[in-house]
Amino acid sequence: MTTRLQAGWLGVPILTLLLIIAGLSAAAQTQLLSDYQWRGELQAQASPDSIWRRFMQAKVSQVQFSQAEPSLCQGFCALADTQWQGTPIQYEQGGQVITYQWHSYQSADKGIYHRLCATINRQEYYCWWWHERRLHSQAWVSSSD
Repeated sequence: MTTRLQAGWLGVPILTLLLIIAGLSAAAQTQLLSDYQWRGELQAQASPDSIWRRFMQAKVSQVQFSQAEPSLCQGFCALADTQWQGTPIQYEQGGQVITYQWHSYQSADKGIYHRLCATINRQEYYCWWWHERRLHSQAWVSSSD
């Protein structure tokens, strides 16, 4: 009888090990799918007919600082702020639309800063920052309400 009882206890660790492996496998597959989707988005942006590429050529490569609106906030306002200091600007091409905001800010030390942030879904933005008319930085920024 003890042999039969011991055999049952031997199956519990094996079953636990299998459940752990299955959980790790599911987590890895979810991460792989997420990475694959992200890679697809990056490739779509890099394609020659991408609206992002056309937007960058039209608005970033040939930036016009005089068109920036003064920021009403100390520094720049939060991207999720519903007061985009006026009407959001839209760039439309090929049936696709990018909404963007273009602001300037003069700091206390008289340095002039500019920020251009563009979005398709108002949750993820691509932003460019200039200081004294020199591109300082650019990055994806996520916004939440």
